[in-house]
Amino acid sequence: MAAQAKVSAARLRPQAAPWARFLPKASGGAVGLDVGTTSFKIVELTKQGAQQTLERAVVQDVPSTDRKAAAAAIKRAFEQHAIGSRRVNIAVSGPAVIVRYIEMPAMTDQELVSAIQFEAEKYIPFNPAEVVMDSCVIEKFDGDKRMRVLLVAAKKELIDERVALLQEAGLTPRIIDVDAFALANAFLRVQIPAKADEIRAVLDIGAEVTTATVLRGTRPAFTRDIMAGGNAFTRAMMEKLGVAAAAAEALKRQPGGRGAEIFEAVKPVIDNLVSEIRLSFNYYESQADHGIEALYLSGGVTGLEGVSRYIQENVEVEVRAWDPLQGLQLGASVDRAGLTRTAPRLAVAMGLALRSLS
Repeated sequence: MAAQAKVSAARLRPQAAPWARFLPKASGGAVGLDVGTTSFKIVELTKQGAQQTLERAVVQDVPSTDRKAAAAAIKRAFEQHAIGSRRVNIAVSGPAVIVRYIEMPAMTDQELVSAIQFEAEKYIPFNPAEVVMDSCVIEKFDGDKRMRVLLVAAKKELIDERVALLQEAGLTPRIIDVDAFALANAFLRVQIPAKADEIRAVLDIGAEVTTATVLRGTRPAFTRDIMAGGNAFTRAMMEKLGVAAAAAEALKRQPGGRGAEIFEAVKPVIDNLVSEIRLSFNYYESQADHGIEALYLSGGVTGLEGVSRYIQENVEVEVRAWDPLQGLQLGASVDRAGLTRTAPRLAVAMGLALRSLS
C-alpha cells in the first residue's frame, strides 16, 4: 500500500536527546501536527544559529469526527496561516500503541534487528503482522554486558488512518512518532536536569488520552497512556452545571469567576485521573526502586483553578509549571495575545516540530 510505503520510509522511531538515532534532517521550517479527538495543533519552527523561532502556533477545534471534515479543516488551516511546509511530523498514542522497556544481552545494532523480532512476541499483545515496530538502545550497563532497549509498536491500521488523513489534507508524513516521546522532546528543550539520575515525570492531559512519561536524567524510563482526559471534564461540567458541550468547552478555557464551581463539578474526574497516576507511579517506583522527584503538567485543563494543586496533594509529588514555548523567538505571524492561553496545549506539537528542526 502507498500509505505503508510512506510510513516505512519515515519509520516509527521515538527520539529525544541521547537515547535514539536521528533521521536525516531537511532544510527549511519544521512542522509538528498534533491531531487529537477534539482539536489539532500546529507548530512551525525555524532555526538560525542557536536561535529557534516560533513561526506559527495554531490551535483549532476539529469540526467533526469524520475524517474528510477533519482533513478539510487541517488543509484550510495550513492555507490560512501560510504554513511553509507540507511535510509534517505527526504522532500516535492510545491502546493501539505499545511501549516497552526491556533488558537484553549487549549486541550490535544489526544483531538487535533480528533479536528484537523474537523478543517482541513476549511484550506486544498484537499479531506481529499487524504492527509497525521499531526499537533503539537506551543505555548499556553491567560493564557493557547488558543493555536496556526501548521497544515501540503501533498497529498498522492506526498508522494507515493517520497517513490517509494527511493525504486528504494535502500533506506528507515526514516522521511518525509517539506522543510520549514528542512530549519528552519538548520538555527536554527547556528543562535540563540538575543531575544525571534526576527522576521527573511529564504528564500531558489530552482530550481522551493522558500521556505520562518518566525521565531519568534525559532518558525515558517509563511510559503509559491513561485513557482519560479533557473530554471527561467537559462531560462532567455538562452534567453538573447544566450547560451544553460548547459552553462547557468555553468555560474550561476561560472560567471567568466560576473556577471553584467548575472544580467541584470535575472533581470526580480528577479523582479518577489521580488514581491512575498514582498506580502508574507506584508501578514504576516498585520496578525502579527510586521515587519520582517532580511532576510537570501540560494540556488545556491544567489551567483550571485548583487542578494542579489537587494533583500535587493527592499524588504526593511536587507539581511544577513548564512552558513548552520558553526561550523561543516569536515570528511576526504569531498571535502573541493568545499564546499564553494556548501554550500548554502545544507541547506535543512542539516536540514533533523539534524532530526535524535544522
